[in-house]
Amino acid sequence: MQPVTSISATFEALDGPVTIMRDARGIPFVRASGWHGLFEGQGYATACDRLWHIEHDRRRARGTLAEISGRRGHVQFDAFARRARLTDLAQEGLARLDEPTRSMCAAYADGVNRRLAEFPKLSSPFRRLGAPYPESMEDWEPLAIFLVRHATFATWQQKLWNARVAVACGPLAVARFSREPRSEATPVIVPPGVLDANHELPMTLSDTNPEWLEDLAPLGLGMSGSNAWAVDGTRTETGAPIVAGDPHRALEAPNVYYQTGLALTDEPVDAAGFAFPGVPGIAHFGQNLGTAWAITSAMVDYQDLYIERLDEAVVHRRTETITVRAEPDLEIECLTTRHGAIVSDGVTGVGLALASAGFDRPAGSLAAVIPQLRAQTVEELDAALAAWVEPVNNFVLADRRGTIAYRTAGKVPIRPAINAWLPVPGSVDTYDWSGYIADAELPRSVNPAAGAIVTANQRITTSDYPHVLGVHPHGPNRAARIWARLELEPQADVRAMSGIHSDDVSIGGRRIAALAVDRLGDWTGRMAVESVHAAVCARARHNLASLLASRLPEQLRVNPFAAWEPRATSASVEMWVADAMGSWIVDDERWLLDEGESWTDVITSAVLLAVDEVGDRTWGELHHMTPLRLGERERVDLGPVSGSGDCVMTTSDIAGVSLNAMVGSTCRYVWDLSDRTRSRWVVPMGADEDESSPQHLDQHRAFVAVDSFPIWREEVVA
Repeated sequence: MQPVTSISATFEALDGPVTIMRDARGIPFVRASGWHGLFEGQGYATACDRLWHIEHDRRRARGTLAEISGRRGHVQFDAFARRARLTDLAQEGLARLDEPTRSMCAAYADGVNRRLAEFPKLSSPFRRLGAPYPESMEDWEPLAIFLVRHATFATWQQKLWNARVAVACGPLAVARFSREPRSEATPVIVPPGVLDANHELPMTLSDTNPEWLEDLAPLGLGMSGSNAWAVDGTRTETGAPIVAGDPHRALEAPNVYYQTGLALTDEPVDAAGFAFPGVPGIAHFGQNLGTAWAITSAMVDYQDLYIERLDEAVVHRRTETITVRAEPDLEIECLTTRHGAIVSDGVTGVGLALASAGFDRPAGSLAAVIPQLRAQTVEELDAALAAWVEPVNNFVLADRRGTIAYRTAGKVPIRPAINAWLPVPGSVDTYDWSGYIADAELPRSVNPAAGAIVTANQRITTSDYPHVLGVHPHGPNRAARIWARLELEPQADVRAMSGIHSDDVSIGGRRIAALAVDRLGDWTGRMAVESVHAAVCARARHNLASLLASRLPEQLRVNPFAAWEPRATSASVEMWVADAMGSWIVDDERWLLDEGESWTDVITSAVLLAVDEVGDRTWGELHHMTPLRLGERERVDLGPVSGSGDCVMTTSDIAGVSLNAMVGSTCRYVWDLSDRTRSRWVVPMGADEDESSPQHLDQHRAFVAVDSFPIWREEVVA
């Protein structure tokens, strides 16, 4: 039995009393009589545990992180944030939100400021960096934090890579870097359970000679996830739906998501889920009195890059100064065109303008927060998500009446298909947006015949869907494994659904083993910590990616945009190759193999080399969970962990960088619609960012073991 919840704070808000209770793991449950008090309480509780987390993201959005760190990578991101006008966009976005959402943001900032007024002892990250005490939070800053969390989260940096490939290898080669095999059917999201093949080369590339990419020469381009699923009552022990999942992001310390409960005493609102520190509500994964929701990235394209000739295109310019710790100040010129802000350095007469639905309607997704918390049916949740802007997500929904549903949510621009593949000319209007796909036309499914919905970043629709959503979905491996596990659980309960999170079978690893001429014996593809064969397979994958990358044209192996492209999501060439080579193996695509060479040849050689490199070491000895400390260079070593990048238990190493897990699950949850006291959750590490706190790592052992904790207890639900 868990200890009784304690009351950690009470105060009077503008609309009545606020009580903050905490469970044994320090997770806050906020109770208030009115909406202002609810979000003020959330801001206050979050600032008690994650003040550095909030301050870090505020500084990233403002472009002032280098001021306290002096790091070159932070200077680069500060410049991007200034050029992209993130703070201006947040202030503009706040003015465009409806009054309840504006008030929500102001109340949250009031809560953070209430905590700041208490002058608490600063947590360990502040002390290590010597960061000053934070300034008061303003009402637009929750929007800025939401924006900065997604500005480099979508597709525009993929297009920089595509441009490099098109110039070095020709436009047809761009499609070769797809993660989706052409000779294998994908279990699409809509209709659930349907397998669909997508074998055709995109006509937008085969018919195009993008000569306009030559305009990028002055910039250096010389002729040089997440799982979520739901089952309906026909597949559960109780006859009610269950929703489960886990998001995948870069691993950070403290963790990107923060558990919280929010309840009103004067209205039937009582929810729990995961929030971004600094942002009010429970936008991404949550359960309330009547419904539950979960998301994965839809891999949809809603950001474009426009090649601009600056002497003609600039409509506004300003100079900004970046303060860098222990270094001279840096002045940068910030330019804006009709398509958006120039995000490249712009000193060569040519620049790249970033157009994004999230910049067009800044943090507009926050308008869905209050309706989500109120929703008692899937229909009400679906209506709330009509306001969603970015990131464009797969939403899985369920309610206590027994309905399960899927919908794509977000603003997807209408424009030529080539925009989804490459930077396009800004000097003509041919490539301009002509509005957004109507919400009613976005993919949906309600109570599918399959009795289940599975989203794992795979392709959303069958190939006859009339709109271009995205061109770089993940392959089918994780979705296929989830479907296979669901078929083994005809009458699932919460424990069975939680067990799917622990699935560490790598379909890609099985393929490597099958082609490695018996070098991996009878290994089943399980990326388990105790497995030597798993370690050999992972090392062989890195060897293979390095070999194939070395065979690419030399100009493709050097990033010409490195001087200004934000490092947070720029990738090594080996990583791009590793992401695509699984589909090359399936399709027997030999474009980087020597004449007469087969995949069996190169894979066997890579495995033999890996056997020598690995010796008798296990996967757990090579593969540790290593989140990056926010604002710092160091990674925290949290010990061995099973899984890999294409497992349901996603713990991604990065080819060309490290065998350690640097990307992976950032929370896990199971929402039971029959009785929400059975619902469970867990995060890596814990609730508190301070390393001296008992709640800093108290969930981590359970997280690594793929265990979880109940959310609601009698004292909280009552």
